[in-house]
Amino acid sequence: MKIKTKFFTVFFALFVLVQTNIQGQVLDESYYDSNLYFDECTIFKDGVAGVKSDGFWILVNKNVNFICIRGFEDFKVFSEGLAAVKTDGKWGYVNKEGYMVIDNIYDKALSFNNGYAPVCISGRWGLIDKKGEVIVPIENDNVYMWSDGDVAIVESNDNFGIFDLQKRSAYFSPEISFNVIAFNEYLAPVASSQNLLNRKYGYIDKTGKVVIPKKFDDAKKFSEGLAAVEMKDKWGYINHEGKIVIPCKYDYAYNFSEGLAKVGLKKKYGLIDSKGNVILPLQYEDIGNVNDGTLYFWKNDKIGFIDTKGNVIVPPIYDAAAKKFNDGLLPVKKDGKFGFVDKQGKVVIPIIFDYVTEFSEGIAAVRRNGYSGFIDTTGHVIAAQ
Repeated sequence: MKIKTKFFTVFFALFVLVQTNIQGQVLDESYYDSNLYFDECTIFKDGVAGVKSDGFWILVNKNVNFICIRGFEDFKVFSEGLAAVKTDGKWGYVNKEGYMVIDNIYDKALSFNNGYAPVCISGRWGLIDKKGEVIVPIENDNVYMWSDGDVAIVESNDNFGIFDLQKRSAYFSPEISFNVIAFNEYLAPVASSQNLLNRKYGYIDKTGKVVIPKKFDDAKKFSEGLAAVEMKDKWGYINHEGKIVIPCKYDYAYNFSEGLAKVGLKKKYGLIDSKGNVILPLQYEDIGNVNDGTLYFWKNDKIGFIDTKGNVIVPPIYDAAAKKFNDGLLPVKKDGKFGFVDKQGKVVIPIIFDYVTEFSEGIAAVRRNGYSGFIDTTGHVIAAQ
């Protein structure tokens, strides 16, 4: 009986040792030091990421196998199935197989958004579609794309206009000649003058028509049906009709997200709902949504996490943190190093890295001691197969 008991004790110890070796190596700094070998890595988008080695970027799949052997001088993360890459000193676009599908003829090229990408030649900007066809002529000082993707804002000779991407025509008007900030929910804040003393804000629609009069001292974009506006040094919220639905009584007001907005008085912050009800009292140094009912807050220059009832999930012990959980994990920084915590506040990937990205498609990029690589949500390095 004693021999049998001893056998099971030894067997169990060996089992634990093997499990630790397989699943617990994330706690061993030497594990990462011996398994990270790229110069740089990007996040995964559309199943593809970029890795940099010997000065060139190469595309890899989620098994960290090379998709193509061609290297690029520079690389932007994939968006909508295409990535901007630089080769021979010029920018073009490749698909997920690494083939150049839009020629490298541009001095600058940004990522695709709603089917369009800003590109630049000789200091002039325009928009192209995913076939490489020029939609907005490459002749503007700047081109801006926003979340409502059927129009773009073009700037030319200090004038601003709305470019209808379907009709392929621009509309310039004195109403939009200065500081069209962003279209969101089909409306954009616009200022009446460049003079700060006389400037008033209102909102235009996508035809350039002023639909909410320019009577506010400041204004932000719409989100979840409401926009923060300032009158007489106090902030409140209006609806799409321009009616004040939450009184202008705050020193600070921010956009709504997941039904909540951060507001402040006398440098203390709390949260309100879309009806103006105070959800969390204005007592925090800073506060805001993370996601899924989790909020960050600052206390004594440290960040922690609470739920919407104010219950502390993670005490304020971190120097910095991302503002969003991805794949159930959140990057945090402490004492100059980065790691990941889960929604219960448990450190699940040790805080030992010099840099991390957020998780995307189940994978995050990390860097330690000058070398980078990819990890999964358990913290294990994903090596080429």
